[in-house]
Amino acid sequence: MRGILVGSTWRLLAVLLATLVLTAACGGGNDDDDDSDDGGGPAAEQPADDADNADDTADDADASDDDGGGMGDGGELKTLAELFLELLGEGGAAALPDDGQDLFHGDPTITPVRQDATVDIASWGVGRLDLSGPLGGTVVGPGGALACGTAEAGLTVVCAGQEPVPDEYVVVFATYRDNVPTADALNVRTYWVMFEDGDPANDFKALPQFANDVLGDSDRQYWLNWDGQAWSLIVTTGPVLGDAPSGAFAVITGPTVAVLIPASEAPQGAGESVGVSAYSGPLVNPYGTSATSDRAPGAQEPLLALTDAIIWTLP
Repeated sequence: MRGILVGSTWRLLAVLLATLVLTAACGGGNDDDDDSDDGGGPAAEQPADDADNADDTADDADASDDDGGGMGDGGELKTLAELFLELLGEGGAAALPDDGQDLFHGDPTITPVRQDATVDIASWGVGRLDLSGPLGGTVVGPGGALACGTAEAGLTVVCAGQEPVPDEYVVVFATYRDNVPTADALNVRTYWVMFEDGDPANDFKALPQFANDVLGDSDRQYWLNWDGQAWSLIVTTGPVLGDAPSGAFAVITGPTVAVLIPASEAPQGAGESVGVSAYSGPLVNPYGTSATSDRAPGAQEPLLALTDAIIWTLP
């Protein structure tokens, strides 16, 4: 499935970039400049102007097909950040599916007594997002649409450390069977991304009584934690889950959680594999019988080869 990208997103991005280039070249002008000649130019220029306008109309029609052509419902140009979030929203159609109602407990002898659709993975995958160009600053950084600490309706951004910078990112995302709550007064919860480099010597090993531990046999983990009061993003590595610095950040939007990892930091070797997991449990006794988890690939299964998990690239 490597390299698959929803066709509408390619067209949306192409229209976006083309429009920005045209706007810069014309100093913010638009097709109405040609129309101004139609009313006062010499009669000999009218056919040429009409032909230009006809071409413009055809181009507009191409850009306004059934996928919106890079324009919002009101005709406004979509930003790169909006296109990225839209692509995450399309993930269910273009991502790797996961079985429903397959929640489990870390202790395989315990059947969870609480079902939580907000940690039940519906689909997941990996993408590549290039924000290293001039438009990157409109997406990440202090003035970007995905700035650290963003907390508004439908969008929460959590950073591991410093404010992210325009860069190339590896995006690991999962869509759940219900909207992920941006605040939860009753439960703690964690959404993970896990990597494995093929060397079992540096893997975290689950305790025998917790054979279903979602981090088992992984060597690098990204933790998006809700502790009952606030979100945080941390990174751990190795058999003892030691803390590691990171330039990653996480985005929560509706039912989707995405962790964006700078390409220079993300594991990308030939033997790398990847997976996602999630957990929730009551603030009181969070790891009792009411704790519930999901993992893709499933509990105690090997992680998926990274090359097989990559399903889109933007741009």
